[in-house]
Amino acid sequence: MIIFKLFSLLVLLVITFYTTVRYTHILTQTRRNKIIVYSFIFGFQILFILRFFSDYTFQSNLMKTLILFGTSVFFFFVYLSFLFFITIDIISFIKKKRNKEMRIIRRRIAAGCMVLSIILGVYTNMHAKQIGITTYTYHVDKKSSLDELNIAYISDIHLGTSVNEDELKKIVEKTNDMKPDVILLGGDIFDENTTDDDLEMSIPYLSKLKSTYGVYYIYGNHEFYSDTQNRYEDVLNKADITILNDESALIDNIAIIGRLDVRRNSNRESMDELAKEYNDDNIIIVLDHQPIVDDSEGIDLQLSGHTHNGQIFPMNLLVPVQYSHNYGFYERPYPMVVSSGAGTWGIPSRLFTDSEIVNITLTFN
Repeated sequence: MIIFKLFSLLVLLVITFYTTVRYTHILTQTRRNKIIVYSFIFGFQILFILRFFSDYTFQSNLMKTLILFGTSVFFFFVYLSFLFFITIDIISFIKKKRNKEMRIIRRRIAAGCMVLSIILGVYTNMHAKQIGITTYTYHVDKKSSLDELNIAYISDIHLGTSVNEDELKKIVEKTNDMKPDVILLGGDIFDENTTDDDLEMSIPYLSKLKSTYGVYYIYGNHEFYSDTQNRYEDVLNKADITILNDESALIDNIAIIGRLDVRRNSNRESMDELAKEYNDDNIIIVLDHQPIVDDSEGIDLQLSGHTHNGQIFPMNLLVPVQYSHNYGFYERPYPMVVSSGAGTWGIPSRLFTDSEIVNITLTFN
């Protein structure tokens, strides 16, 4: 994970430097003003470094909020500015045209990028906090003594670095309002930057999750980036949540199988091995954090997350390159629901994607 963070930071530094040079070129020519522009832009760059490489333990709630909000605005500032400048430079190179009129146009568009980045930063930050309910109904062609199973599925909260206490409270309330038969937590509820204070804060809220048949949990990839795995287990045990690590639980004839994340154990047990104690009459629900399509023929429903549906445009157009099942409901090769998650990662923003809790109603013969 640290290698990925360092690589991302290096890419961002290169893009930021290029963008800063272009801004100083078209907005000002004096040494003093150039220093101001560089200081302003790379001052925001420090927020990104704090966001990705600190554990927040030395920061107040206000400081944490400012850092997360600042990273949203700065991201869109660099994102829009880079797209603008690279497009203009390519056009200028092709046409070999760098006249005074073009410079004036650039200044106006650059100013527009600054304003738009603030607007997008505010909007996407607020939009990410609007957690909706996405509903699915699916009929399983097997018998059960239950008429239906009402499932609440939550994934990718990233507590503390995305979702705060007020938002966690709302997630719990929205989930309980569904009156679910079972609550399934699909990983990355916490992450490597979730502080001990956030974990302690979460216990009374997670304890309030109510369902007929209990609450079940699998770990995601981010929870395995922490050096202290037992701290998550302590929280979940105190909140009376059952952890499924390549294990299963049985509700009537419905088996819920929770898989270890593939990044934790690439040699994890196969689905056929995990389901060997069940027969064709059992209804098999699989929890797998990443939407990996299994070759098992016995799965009746798989619930996954991880992708965040790309979170920010145009990443939502690129996610399908890595995951064939990247968001929504799929019927082939077996039924699968992939959630965009209740929280965000990286920056607390969403553009053309939504934060969600999933409500699935399964009916039976």
